[in-house]
Amino acid sequence: MRGRFLELFLLGMGIFLLMFYLAGPIDVVRNMLKINARYLALFFLIQVVIMVVWAVKWRIVLRHTDVPLRKIIHISFVGTFVNNMAPMAMAGGEPTRAYILSKTENVPTEKSVASVVIDLFLEIVAMLVILFVTVVLSFRYEIPYRITMILALAGLIVFGLFFVVILLLTNRKFALSIINAAFWICERVPILSGYVPNARSRANEILKNFQNAMKETMMDRYVITCGTLASLVNWFVTIIRMYLIFGVIGIYVSLPTLLFVRLGMTIIGYLFMIPVPGAMGIWEGSGMWLFGFFGVSAASALAAVSIERLFSFWISSFIGILSAIHLGLNYKQLATRKK
Repeated sequence: MRGRFLELFLLGMGIFLLMFYLAGPIDVVRNMLKINARYLALFFLIQVVIMVVWAVKWRIVLRHTDVPLRKIIHISFVGTFVNNMAPMAMAGGEPTRAYILSKTENVPTEKSVASVVIDLFLEIVAMLVILFVTVVLSFRYEIPYRITMILALAGLIVFGLFFVVILLLTNRKFALSIINAAFWICERVPILSGYVPNARSRANEILKNFQNAMKETMMDRYVITCGTLASLVNWFVTIIRMYLIFGVIGIYVSLPTLLFVRLGMTIIGYLFMIPVPGAMGIWEGSGMWLFGFFGVSAASALAAVSIERLFSFWISSFIGILSAIHLGLNYKQLATRKK
């Protein structure tokens, strides 16, 4: 498995280096060097805020438990690291968060899994709001045809995810198929694979408890309202950081343009079929491509996206490693916990 990960990691790096070459290495580096230490410190602070707000959102979902916020923060940071390293978005970090929470805080597995699903549901609700805003803005700004198509695709995907969550609550057969798919994923995660046989034997019980936990939380208006607001805050802060990065480079990019492109990059990152860790190379390449429709040069776009990724991918991963160390977690400890 480690060999497979290394292959995919190198593939992602190869895609990034190709984008770097096509954009013009000298121009990309020249733009990146315009960011001084003061701005780097600011962008680092923004990244910490984004990660903490994400953890606070999960704590809102878990508000009827007694899990301390500081523990939620560290588990969330570990989840960020695993998500960044996973070859498919959210295919590793979310099960890992649920697993660590259930094993270290004595939260029932069904409740911890439900909390993670609801946490993702709040992201979907926020994206629906973002989509509505982008549609309204698209009538006021002339946007390229291909961006319009990407936004339409984004709408279909987000609405599809929304109804998937609803079906998890209302359709038992569909929910069981999703649980079996989750088992399939967990079987391929070393620290989780040993728990799958016992979980499969309790699939019906797990489903019942899971749906009850989901319904209990989703009926809580405080959770839905405050959780969605937290997701929107993270979207806003992320867009502002990109705006500042372009400003420091010396290029004006409007906030609506950043919103259009960020949403497009998110959709492309989730859909692209090459399973590289953290969509490495794909994320940077899609940003370079999409910003090009708005007149931003490839070198400037790649420089800005790469600086943003320095914090959202590399530094967030490093913070996740530090949190795992703080929690005293490593592969051997997790794999040998009582199953």
